[in-house]
Amino acid sequence: MIRMACVLGAMLPLTIAAQTAPLSLYSVAGTVETPVTALYNFGNVAAGSPTIAHFRARNTGATAVVVANLVVIAVSNQFAIVNTSSPPYTIAPNNVLPFDFYVQFTAAAPATYSASVQVTLTVNGAPANGINLQLAATAIPAPILTVGAPCSGPGSTGSINFGNVQQGSSSVCTFSLSNSYSQPIAISTFSLSSGVFQSAAPVGAPLNLGAGQTVTFSITFVPPGSIPYSTTLTVGSQTFTLTGTGYPPPLSTPSFVFDSSTFMSGEQHTLSLHLPTPAPIQASGLLTLTFAPSIAAVSDDTTVAFVATNTRTLSFAVNQGSTDIQLNNQPSVTFATGTTAGTITFTFNPGGYGTGGSYPPAVIAIVPAPISVETASATTRANELDITVVAFDNTYSTGAMGFTFYNTTGQAIGGMIAANFAQQFSAYYQAGPPAGSSFLMRVSFPVTGDVTQIGAVDVTLTNSAGSVQLPRLNFP
Repeated sequence: MIRMACVLGAMLPLTIAAQTAPLSLYSVAGTVETPVTALYNFGNVAAGSPTIAHFRARNTGATAVVVANLVVIAVSNQFAIVNTSSPPYTIAPNNVLPFDFYVQFTAAAPATYSASVQVTLTVNGAPANGINLQLAATAIPAPILTVGAPCSGPGSTGSINFGNVQQGSSSVCTFSLSNSYSQPIAISTFSLSSGVFQSAAPVGAPLNLGAGQTVTFSITFVPPGSIPYSTTLTVGSQTFTLTGTGYPPPLSTPSFVFDSSTFMSGEQHTLSLHLPTPAPIQASGLLTLTFAPSIAAVSDDTTVAFVATNTRTLSFAVNQGSTDIQLNNQPSVTFATGTTAGTITFTFNPGGYGTGGSYPPAVIAIVPAPISVETASATTRANELDITVVAFDNTYSTGAMGFTFYNTTGQAIGGMIAANFAQQFSAYYQAGPPAGSSFLMRVSFPVTGDVTQIGAVDVTLTNSAGSVQLPRLNFP
């Protein structure tokens, strides 16, 4: 007989302990971090006014910690996570990159409220001990603050903006404090922390604001400089941030002074700018030139530009108390009118120094004109006569030409020879860049007989603006 024995032992559950994440939790106010243990109390908060607590988790260990989930657990919705990166979020080791999260508390009804923030963590993919932070807050009766134009706010952070106000001027906004509760509200404190924002306290402050009662008061913003300003308005248990930005007084409207009252293509002119009244501040900005052709066949003429820089924009500067504007560090600037009919516009842009000012542009017209000839010559080759012309046509319509030849004694040889090169000129302008209408033309005439008997030629060039006859060209 074979006997078999079996020994049974009690089976115990397998227990795996969660890892400990080396995190330190702080509440943050500005640049100050205060350690937080198990409870954070918002304290007394004005009913209806949101307040936000800023928390920061730092990883002091050598291994990354991952925020897998972040939730607020509360009976009602007075507490909420706001403005926080969504999980999963990696908190870098060695205190390199912390994790910031924000909790907002808002309660309409006066009462005591509580909740908890639960942060679920993992380390190396395994669960780790998370954060369980208890929250407490007490909403107390408080008046409702409203503000009229031109101010805006208060926003969710209690910010009230006065906007942009010219330096030395003032902006006044009317504020209202209303009690929507059935019992009076004691307002023991009313203060502003900066003299840039000025106000007289409401009549009777500190005061008891009766049930359903509303009082009004005004605050004046007077910026002494051209910078942003802020201050804190304290009304009882509530604080509001008032902001506003000063901007410099505008420059007066400058006069554009040109060296001529008439302008043609192919010219250079000077421009200077002068203020009718001294500049209230040291200022700078841009002077911009733009060109609009009146010729449908072209879109631009890049030769219209400031000569010194070969650009269409340059800087200007003016010293405080001066009426003379420096253009590109010079008292005046030279510009080229190009070789295209159209309009040139000069725009004065003082940027932020010109807020509230009026700066109409200066516009000059470049009218269509007959062909402008720069040089012309006549030469002979074996059995050929060459006529070379360097010119520009600001109408882009060169075509018809006439040539009358003379012998060496000055007698005309036959009549005028007419030609039309409109097709060739059109192809020439379409093929090139928008760099104006200048052209170099050579017209050749074959000669039968003794070419030395031809002494001169008259040339007539025609475009849509008229005809021009060149001075008689002599053959060598």
